[in-house]
Order: sequence, then C-alpha cells, then structure tokens
Amino acid sequence: MSTIIRNGTLVTMNSRRDILRADILIEGDRIKEIGELKGYKARQEIDAAGMLVIPGLIQSHIHLCQTLFRGAADDMELLDWLKQRIWPLEAAHDEESLYYSALLAAAELISGATTSIIDMGTVRHSDSLFQAVKQSGLRYLGGKCMMDCGDEVPEELIDSREKSLQESMDLFERWNGQEQGRIHYAFCPRFAVSCSEELLREVSQLSEKYKIPVHSHASENRGEIKIVEEKRGLRNIPYFEQLGLCHEKVILAHCIHINEEEMKILAE
Repeated sequence: MSTIIRNGTLVTMNSRRDILRADILIEGDRIKEIGELKGYKARQEIDAAGMLVIPGLIQSHIHLCQTLFRGAADDMELLDWLKQRIWPLEAAHDEESLYYSALLAAAELISGATTSIIDMGTVRHSDSLFQAVKQSGLRYLGGKCMMDCGDEVPEELIDSREKSLQESMDLFERWNGQEQGRIHYAFCPRFAVSCSEELLREVSQLSEKYKIPVHSHASENRGEIKIVEEKRGLRNIPYFEQLGLCHEKVILAHCIHINEEEMKILAE
C-alpha cells in the first residue's frame, strides 16, 4: 500500500534539525521519498496542511502489564502501592489478561504518536506480552521482570535466582531481534529492594558478556532508598555502580531522589 502525506511541515530531527515544507511518500512500511511530489499518486493521500509531521515519539519507561490497573491506587506512596495493589494485581495476571493489557497499552501509545518504548514486564507469562508487542507494530525494548527476594511480595512474583536468569536468557533467545530487529530484549531486575546482590551481579556479568541492555528502577522513593541503605550500606546508584550496573547499556527509571555524588556517577 502506498500513502502520500502532502503539504505538511516536517520536523525531521536530523543532525541539522531541518524543518521542511514537503510531501512524504510511504510504500508499505518504509518512507521512500521526501520532497515535492506533484507527479505522484498513491492509494491513500493525506492533506497535512497546517499540521506538523513528526517522527514517532519514544516512551522511555512504561509497564505494559499495568495498563488494566490504572487508577486503582493513585493516592498511595510507592511501597504501599506496590505491596497492597500492584504486586497482587500483577500476580493475578494470566496469559490472556497480560496479552490484552499489553495490547491495550500499545493501542493507546500508537494513538498518541508513540512508536518506540522501553518496558518493564512482569514475572510470569512473558511470551504473551511479547506476542502482543509483535502484533502491535511497536519498536520494543524490554523483558521479564526479575525478582528473587523482598518483603510482602506475592509468591507468584518470586523466582529463584537461577530460574529468573534462565527464563530471561530463554526469552532473549526467542525474542531478541525478532520482527526484523523491531523487538529487542533487556534484562529487567525490578529494583534493588526485590533483587538479591547475587542476582544483580549475574545480570551485570551476562549483560557484559552478551551485550544485553539492563532496565531497572532506582531512587524513585525515599523509603526505597532507606531500605537499600539499611540492607546494602549504600544508596541506590553507588550500589548499582559497585555491582557493575552503571554503564552505557543500563537504563535506570526515575532517579528522582539522587545526590551530587550519584549525579556524577550517572553522568560518567
């Protein structure tokens, strides 16, 4: 199928940050030409006069698995929110509910011009989530949530270290690079509170060995930071650095409550 978008103002986001008045010819899933396309005809033509035409947006942290829970606990702080609402709800997911949660999230994202995401999955039924991503057309980086410890975590969300690592590597083998490179796998240890030091060290080693990105949370909440300091003797970012998890392939969501030392670590 061919499509021409005519008369739009193109925000290219190229190295020169060019903004163009031009038409775009799309054939199948590829942009074939940009310019004045008066002599061209397409099966579908869109008049974008007075509109901006932009590249797809990137959502740099999301939980596709939590779409169905939205609004269930908006008045709670992080740790209570997790223990009393989100963890029990995630634990209740089956293959079907997770699939439709991810598919609904994908539809919402695409309707708002988001085409690429970095996702934190849940512990079970990860293939269902990847099937939804495959169907959606989104460009995806993410993976199975990894948790092997933690207070008040439902047993359905706790894996042994060995199982968490093995399932993650199996998912990497099945899904990384699928859909012509549109889907990429990342290790997803949830956060320092629910991951043992041994699990995080092995994630770091496997990430380095196989060049697999790591996606986690850090310093979202002062209570979380206090728990990490009490258990590990360090704040989140120095702790991750000590474990080899502050390198260019590590993506840390939030990082709200960080100090000057931690900013320097992340900057480096």
